[in-house]
Amino acid sequence: MNRQPFYKYGLKLKNVFIQAVLLLIITIVINITLLYLSKILWHTYILTPVGQQYLSIFGRRSQFIFDLLSKNIFIFAIQLATTAFTVCLLISAVCQVLNISGYLYRPRSFFGKITFWGLPLNAAVASYIQAGCQLGQWRTAYIISLASTLCVFAGCFRFTDELLPEAGEIIKKSAYIKNDMIKLKLLNLKKRVRLLIDKINAS
Repeated sequence: MNRQPFYKYGLKLKNVFIQAVLLLIITIVINITLLYLSKILWHTYILTPVGQQYLSIFGRRSQFIFDLLSKNIFIFAIQLATTAFTVCLLISAVCQVLNISGYLYRPRSFFGKITFWGLPLNAAVASYIQAGCQLGQWRTAYIISLASTLCVFAGCFRFTDELLPEAGEIIKKSAYIKNDMIKLKLLNLKKRVRLLIDKINAS
């Protein structure tokens, strides 16, 4: 049995795994940086006269921002990155298998992919973030998860493109295998018929 295809796929899987881990680490670092900067800007803002006025007018909204920025930044950044990666990976896998990626994703430009795929995918990510992180408004979850989704979605499509076949390819390969099996059976049948004829002639 030829193990070369399995060996090549194993190497490809290993490379994709390393790239995925690096992508997640980079996304987590970006999230930590953005959350930390947001925390600094918010505390700087509320020290200004305008910020004090905002606190008095929008007390409920201000409390929500305080609660959000008081979360553990490191854990929150990991939650954002892993949720975005998981959702985008699952959706890109389905699109790859159903031949959707080849028609609607890969031909698009960089900005086209962001517009037609990145932003809609973030809507799905935001729904999970809203429930998992107990964020009050979906709009808030959408804004908070946007950076994570834009960081990982293109990589997820690339990973599934490298690892998963399209349904059309599976059907074609299945047809080829079926034809080869039929040809092999016919060939074996012809050999048996010849052997049987030879035996009859010899007797």
